[in-house]
Amino acid sequence: MILYRRHASNLSSEVVDYQEVILNTSHTHQGEWCLESLFCQGAGERVRELTYRLRDFDGVNRVKIMVIRDN
Repeated sequence: MILYRRHASNLSSEVVDYQEVILNTSHTHQGEWCLESLFCQGAGERVRELTYRLRDFDGVNRVKIMVIRDN
């Protein structure tokens, strides 16, 4: 999940490089803030790399990861 200011970041251009691990996205607005959820599956290293790159964007307030394991 990524929380960022609506007009401060161009995250959509960044996630294109990670389409092989992104299964689905969800987006909502609350005032000037956007909350983007990325549902990922694949190599942990690629998901971790995506997370670190998203944290570097101007206007990004928070990036959180939740891991769900298959049994």
